[in-house]
Amino acid sequence: MNRPKKCLFKTSQDIEVFIPVEGLIDIEAQIKRLNKDLDKTQKELEKLNKKLNNSKFIDNAPDDVIKEVKDKADIFTNKVKSIELNLQSFQ
Repeated sequence: MNRPKKCLFKTSQDIEVFIPVEGLIDIEAQIKRLNKDLDKTQKELEKLNKKLNNSKFIDNAPDDVIKEVKDKADIFTNKVKSIELNLQSFQ
C-alpha cells in the first residue's frame, strides 16, 4: 500500500490511520522528535538484546523473566519499525 507523504500514522492489527499534517505542524520539529524517539527506542532494544544474547542471563533467569524480556524486545522492534516508517513519510 502506498502511504501518503507528510502524515502521522498509527497501525493496529487490521487498520492503518493516516493524518495529513503538512501545514499544521512544524515538519522539521516532527522529524527531530521522531529521530530522538528512534534513538531512545534503539538503545532500549540494544539493552534487551544484550540480555537475550548473554548466556549467563539465559541460563540463570527464570523462564517467565526471559519471556518478559523477549516480549519487550518484540515490542521495541515493532516500535523501531513504526518510527522508521513515520520518518520515511516525512522525507
